[in-house]
Amino acid sequence: MRRRGDGDVYEVVPFDDGKYVAISYSWPGKDWVRLYDSNLGTQIARGSGATPVECNHFSSFTRKAFEDAVQVTEIKQVWLDYMCIDQNNNAEKEVQVALMDRFYSNAFLTVILLEDVELSNADLELLQGSLTMLRNRSSEYVQIVRRILNARWFGRAWCSQEWVLSRSPAIYVHRTDDPYGKPMSFSWASLKHWINRAGIYDPQINDVGLTDPRGANTWGANAKYDFQQSIAWAFGIVHDLGCFNQYDKVALVSNLVHVDMSSRIVDLPAVPPPKTDPRVVAANVIKIINILAILRGDFSLLLTSHVANNPLRVSKGFTWGGPSIRGDAVAQAWSPRTYEVHASTASLSTDGLRLKGIAMEICEQTDYEFVRDAQGLHARINGVVQNLVTSGWLSKEYPAASDPSNWLSAESPGTRLLHANQAFFRDLCYIIDTFNLVNVYQLIFNHAHDQWWYDPRDGDLKTQMGSHFTHYSLTIMFYASMISFLWEGKVGKFSVVRMANGSELLVRGNVSDLRGKLLFQPYVIRPKELGPHHPTVNSFVLDKPLNVPQQSQLRTYRCHGAVRGFGLLPAEGEEIHAHID
Repeated sequence: MRRRGDGDVYEVVPFDDGKYVAISYSWPGKDWVRLYDSNLGTQIARGSGATPVECNHFSSFTRKAFEDAVQVTEIKQVWLDYMCIDQNNNAEKEVQVALMDRFYSNAFLTVILLEDVELSNADLELLQGSLTMLRNRSSEYVQIVRRILNARWFGRAWCSQEWVLSRSPAIYVHRTDDPYGKPMSFSWASLKHWINRAGIYDPQINDVGLTDPRGANTWGANAKYDFQQSIAWAFGIVHDLGCFNQYDKVALVSNLVHVDMSSRIVDLPAVPPPKTDPRVVAANVIKIINILAILRGDFSLLLTSHVANNPLRVSKGFTWGGPSIRGDAVAQAWSPRTYEVHASTASLSTDGLRLKGIAMEICEQTDYEFVRDAQGLHARINGVVQNLVTSGWLSKEYPAASDPSNWLSAESPGTRLLHANQAFFRDLCYIIDTFNLVNVYQLIFNHAHDQWWYDPRDGDLKTQMGSHFTHYSLTIMFYASMISFLWEGKVGKFSVVRMANGSELLVRGNVSDLRGKLLFQPYVIRPKELGPHHPTVNSFVLDKPLNVPQQSQLRTYRCHGAVRGFGLLPAEGEEIHAHID
């Protein structure tokens, strides 16, 4: 669209391949309130010389925000989905929705509109003020940041896509001091800085899950249309966000990872099915995205099937599938370079999923559980309460994970989370020492820095762990984050299983009784070798085969769930070709 002459009328015109500004906003509706001139429409004509009509999507506030951007960028073309896509043409909408990633990726600037937020000049002054000002008015500061993050825009799945794909987003809100005048604007970098500051005083403020836009990368200024990530990464962005039609999340994930039109899953419900249980719809979306991933040769969601609340675990034919785990670096970092991915190791058909990998029977299982409270560190082994665990001997102590009040000296939400993970890691080391779990220590640190490998000639394990905590802080940070899947709230849980060949693995997942079952590590999620970047491995927990064909190696297995853990099954274990039921 372009401005017609010098007035306030805009018109829809053919794209001339030049630079343009894209608008990201939450569509108006009865379920939320827009402020001030966001409720005033702009006159828009569909073509040169056409009679203009009022458009509430391109509000007076939107127009002013765009015109403010024009003053900086000198770009006079604007793209707005409601006007630039024919809303009465379903075929066009289907095609254009699939191209939405290109509209925002190629935009010179994305204008983000928070039409239900207003800030005063004094609010902005406090946000931009010194640390001294922040300390003196911390409650007010947090309240202002919360007001921004409570905008409807941050809770919408479509908006999250637009944010992530943008190379250069600018955020606009209403100005309390002049509500019908020039909007207030600030950059993404400023907002992130304010969130980090506010997080010092409100640890929960980091839970907004604000994914960096592509322009935040070091190459962002020259970002091209080859921005690629795993489907686990894309699904983690949109999974928990609001969407009028949950099936739209399939298109959103496809856009984020740039799935070609010919490979898209289409013919999904255009509107939410009436009287359908939302949980059923949500499970269907997870199934479809798992299928999309595997058809694309992306097995990243198989690395999330171990979570306790996996809705597909009891879904026949999809017990292998996984939901999203926000921020899970293991699944997000999945790449075919790290695993054996080719036609012979995995295939999907109407009969189900077929995988090749290494399997071995689990013979023994020992369960460990530990938690810290005001009295100290408590532990259970196979459900039996143990004596209070001796602690406090590590030279570097971190704030207790269960005591957020101790986090107030941290510099950022990321630092607080790191301290929480390190506190949990510290307690795990105390458990390892108390119960002499040398095997657990070796499994976790098998591929760490050479100095972390336990050598009895260098003294007892306790002495060596104390030395490691003193000298290898970066390694501690990495492993503290890596073992966070063993942490459920304030409680640490894991199992040590002994395999048929006598080897041991450390695991945690959604199957409580592992004894007598097969642990199966498919090649597509079994790292070619464990290392600092791929320290864990996910495995399926299977019954023994339901059928034993005479002429084929393919066997059908019932899947009970999955686990994540440390340690690879030996390559000399049984190689199986499994049809997962």
